[in-house]
Amino acid sequence: MAVTASAQWSPRSQNARPPTDLNGSDQIRARLTTTCFLVMALLIGGAIVAFIPRPWQHYESNEVAGAPASAAALTSAEPTITFDRMREFVTEYYRELPANPMAAWSKLDAQGQQGTGQREFFDSWAATLSVTVLAVTPRDATSVVARLEYLHHDGQIDIEDRWMTVALVDSALLLHESGTLGLASIPPPLVSGQQSGHIMLTGAHRAT
Repeated sequence: MAVTASAQWSPRSQNARPPTDLNGSDQIRARLTTTCFLVMALLIGGAIVAFIPRPWQHYESNEVAGAPASAAALTSAEPTITFDRMREFVTEYYRELPANPMAAWSKLDAQGQQGTGQREFFDSWAATLSVTVLAVTPRDATSVVARLEYLHHDGQIDIEDRWMTVALVDSALLLHESGTLGLASIPPPLVSGQQSGHIMLTGAHRAT
């Protein structure tokens, strides 16, 4: 019996300490720490997921952002002929005349220049002191009618209704062709003893 007791109480068994259980405060602290770690992990994970773009969101944003740009590019690449643009063109065209016939000549397209002739164009406007656009009215999809008043160096005034057709060349409007619908000539102021008169000429010719 003495040998058995000596084997049970060896030096190793005497130095070993039995495990001790955590008291109540330690258990609560451990649970709080674990809970805090879990909450932080969830918050960090949620933030990462929120900032990662979804593939379908990226596609939708590109589609929405690209639509106005595509429409704007299409509009700028394909200008159209409108009455407002034609009226503005006619006003700017006659604003150059008769003082700057070369600038006005550059506003004719190739057919307009060939049909008029540069020398005839310049000579025609050399006899004119001023030209005023009185009105511009629609005619069809590519032309308007301009009522013009010409003042000549001799004092005579001509009032003309002229149709003007434009063409779109390299996104710019150019004068394609034109012709007169009627010309009313008002003689210069009368000298004493002369009679007044008003002459109506139909189809009178004038360079563009």
